[in-house]
Amino acid sequence: MHSGCNCLGLVEEFYEFVLNQGLSKKLPNREKKVPVYVNLKKGREAVSWLVDNEVTPFLAKYPSFYWKKIITNQSPSLKKAAFMSKWPSFLPQRFKKFIIQNSSEFDIGRKGWLIDVMNDEDEESFAILRKGIIPDIPKYITLNDWVKNIKALDAWDPRRSEWAALEIIRQTIKKRSSILFTSKTNFPLIPQNILIPAKWKEITNQKYVTWDDWIKTCGQETILLRESDPIFDDRYYPLWKISERNTDPWEEAYSCGLVLLGILRLSFIFPCSWNPNGQARLWSNNIGKILSRLPCSSWTLAILQSTILPRNRETFFLRFFGQNNFCKNDDTTFDPPEVNNLDSLNLLIKKSQSVLEKYRITVQEHKPRQLIPLSLDQIGKSLFEPTGGDI
Repeated sequence: MHSGCNCLGLVEEFYEFVLNQGLSKKLPNREKKVPVYVNLKKGREAVSWLVDNEVTPFLAKYPSFYWKKIITNQSPSLKKAAFMSKWPSFLPQRFKKFIIQNSSEFDIGRKGWLIDVMNDEDEESFAILRKGIIPDIPKYITLNDWVKNIKALDAWDPRRSEWAALEIIRQTIKKRSSILFTSKTNFPLIPQNILIPAKWKEITNQKYVTWDDWIKTCGQETILLRESDPIFDDRYYPLWKISERNTDPWEEAYSCGLVLLGILRLSFIFPCSWNPNGQARLWSNNIGKILSRLPCSSWTLAILQSTILPRNRETFFLRFFGQNNFCKNDDTTFDPPEVNNLDSLNLLIKKSQSVLEKYRITVQEHKPRQLIPLSLDQIGKSLFEPTGGDI
């Protein structure tokens, strides 16, 4: 792995070589001995993308030196959208203002990314555009704002618990099944469209929020979905699915899995490689690196694996095309439960919640605590049946 400075120098040397030889130059491929043509105008961003991926770890929280150097020396352009879109919140002000001026040029599925660009910006022009894209709903806040609020709470507050995250998804699924989305497109289950009651923020005047306070409140005040003019985000829901007339139960379950992961992480900022248009699904396998660091119960981890990782769907398709009888060494035996729609996901969420409720305790001064049940052995398939064990 090269450092940012070394890679920057190598790439600049490559550009200089191409410039000296002309914009298009026939370069030899030593291995295959086949001519390779490099065009500077078309290839500069591709090489920049390649090098930045090499110097940026998948779970990096900040952009590389190379990305910042390139962005600083570039002029804002929609043609360079892929490279600049990797780190929306770290873009220079001139890029953000350019994006505001050209916001109408972005696809409908990029609205979620546009909101990320404008987040944490107090300038009036950003605030006006943000409200235009995501209007406020009285007495409700978006799931994004809810996560920001609970992140500042005490670590043992039940509103930050794993059970609470599952409850939000359970209520989302229930609300989704009760509405008729009439725009002839799939309903995007993304954080900006999930609205949390503002009363959830102020449950009690006591020093600590108890389990009873929390359960009573979230039972009386339930979430809403932004049925009118919902926001689309192709990172959660593919752009090519937005225009389809029939709903895809797979995609809705996938979206719910990503939302659940964001709540548990207390952040909806996913790895930078997911941000460019059409890149999210290419990196789905790498989400396992995030799951391996997530403190949650075995059941909830299985839900995340089933909804987000591609293996579940691949196994389903094999069975669908007649591969019901695998060989004796069936490597799907220890797979998490299959999730192919919101109903099957809802069943698993209820199971996970019931397990967590058994490990819920209250300590001195009515302080709530949640023990996390984990399986130290490889979990068998039978464990994940609705009537299976706890861990």
